[in-house]
Amino acid sequence: MHPRWRRILLTTLWIALLSAAGVRAMEAAEGKISLKDYVPVGFNFLGKFEIDLNDLEAIGSMTEEEYAAAKIPDDIKELDGKKVCIPAYMLPVVFADGGVTEFLGMASTTSCCYGVEPKLTEIIAVRMTKGSTQSLMDSPLFLFGTLRVGPVVDDGFVTAIYSMECDKVSW
Repeated sequence: MHPRWRRILLTTLWIALLSAAGVRAMEAAEGKISLKDYVPVGFNFLGKFEIDLNDLEAIGSMTEEEYAAAKIPDDIKELDGKKVCIPAYMLPVVFADGGVTEFLGMASTTSCCYGVEPKLTEIIAVRMTKGSTQSLMDSPLFLFGTLRVGPVVDDGFVTAIYSMECDKVSW
């Protein structure tokens, strides 16, 4: 099975599982997180469009950030500020408080293990809102938090299109 179809199938199954468990509450570090408070979203939706920052002719006189922002479809922009649950893989970036406080939520593990460059729309810059979470690379996870839609800029370069203020990571 082609890796893209496998990823779409797994994402669809995760979202179906998440939706079926809609009223079940999960334990969080402080209290409970109810699944019904989060919109299930997958990378098959988030990654449905392309942003090619190497296409200098298309970018023209815009900055990378302006170009990337202009390419985001309206139905995806509507998710900005919404509480979502996204199935993803973790690539830890910052360790503190006995665990991971910042990481990249990725559509697949191929960029980590096989050096395949992920699309900008297949990366979420994640920051834990309270404390840290366990480092769980190569395991499918659910990220619960507030999604921000818009270019993530680091040192003047667009590094992602999504960021998340993460309330909980579940597996």
